[in-house]
Amino acid sequence: GALTGREMVLASLTCGVGGAVVGTMFHKTLHFLKSVIYPSPKTSSSSSSTANDKPKKSTVITKKLLVAFAIGLISILYPQTMFWGEGTLQCVVDGQCTPLAATPHAIPAIMTAFARVDPNL
Repeated sequence: GALTGREMVLASLTCGVGGAVVGTMFHKTLHFLKSVIYPSPKTSSSSSSTANDKPKKSTVITKKLLVAFAIGLISILYPQTMFWGEGTLQCVVDGQCTPLAATPHAIPAIMTAFARVDPNL
């Protein structure tokens, strides 16, 4: 049946608290696993050259640009990876029985010109 206002508030608070607990547990577990797999190197106090330990700013920017380019290339070839929310969710939920073009969030044809799979079908 329909939920009352009090039940909706209780459900949303429960989901919020549950999500926070799951997210915190995930973060703590990941932090623990990283500390086990990648232990911090022991450094002596006399040779603490932090300037040499940091990567160059141009190296960091180059890596980020390469990752962004790779994500863009994947999105061009497989536009369904660009998650648009309700439209793509509708297609996923009903096993792609609803074509993406029938939803208000369809991907424009120009964005699917090079696609290996046309999500608008």
